[in-house]
Amino acid sequence: MPESDNRCAQCNKAASDAASGLKRCAKCRVVRYCSRDCQKTHWKVHKKVCTETAIAQNEDETPPSTSATSPASTTPTPTTKATAAASSPSTTSAPAPTAAKTTTPASPAKKATTPAKPATPATPAKPTNPANKPASKSDGPLKTTILQPFHKLHAKQWLYDRDTDDVYKLLIDTYRLRVEDDYVLEGEVSANSLYGGGNPLEDFKDFLKKCHAKKGLLPPWWTKDCDKDCLAVGTKAGWSSLRSAVEKGDIINHYSDSLMPMQLRMMGEQVFGRGPGGQNGDSMLRIQMQSEIAGVKGVTTQLDLSTILKHMGKK
Repeated sequence: MPESDNRCAQCNKAASDAASGLKRCAKCRVVRYCSRDCQKTHWKVHKKVCTETAIAQNEDETPPSTSATSPASTTPTPTTKATAAASSPSTTSAPAPTAAKTTTPASPAKKATTPAKPATPATPAKPTNPANKPASKSDGPLKTTILQPFHKLHAKQWLYDRDTDDVYKLLIDTYRLRVEDDYVLEGEVSANSLYGGGNPLEDFKDFLKKCHAKKGLLPPWWTKDCDKDCLAVGTKAGWSSLRSAVEKGDIINHYSDSLMPMQLRMMGEQVFGRGPGGQNGDSMLRIQMQSEIAGVKGVTTQLDLSTILKHMGKK
């Protein structure tokens, strides 16, 4: 390892001189720091190359060995969508061949001596949430499609009239995209978040508390038990795993909707009281509402990180 790789990128302190050793940047896993203060100070420089370095690492490196002895290697690395998919059981493998079943002629049916009893009609299954009336069924990644989602955001009812599973999924994605945005835009990392090396379940619990604090933001049918169910979804392998990082491109590909990142960010702004990078999305929300009234596809050129980063650079 080159000597420069074993020093703090900000203050040049050697790993042997750092109280807790050096910690890697949780996103790119290359640059090291002796403290959070050094990481935040250096972020103005590092953010220009962090994402590109992370992409290169994911493409060119094999997963780091768990037997590494460097203190920095103890920071968990966020798993990507591809990693999460690889860790889950494969559904494409061919089924094991089964022995051919030998058929024997069926015995002639005996004549019934008593009339058959009419079958009891099946009792309809009770809806999970009687008040949760979907707008329309969907064959996509969401079970229901909401008409005019930006009008719903304006009314702070974006999660209303959706299937229960959809609400859990969208809350998890609102949280995960906000964690990504905060890291990319501001270098901010919660100690318990995916990028902070802690338990992301605890950080997500704090996120749900913020949702509860915003009266009326969660659907009317939401209860404390729903918190547990939503957390359970986030513990499972697959798309909604809270241990998997997501970026804007992942969201667009998964939902096949170029406006979904914007919707998630606007929902996050309602939860946190501020948009990514401290930006306010009110003007863009009005534009998108006008597009919905006119029946045209919404605008996707704003609320993108490139635009926000450019704006922040002018400050």
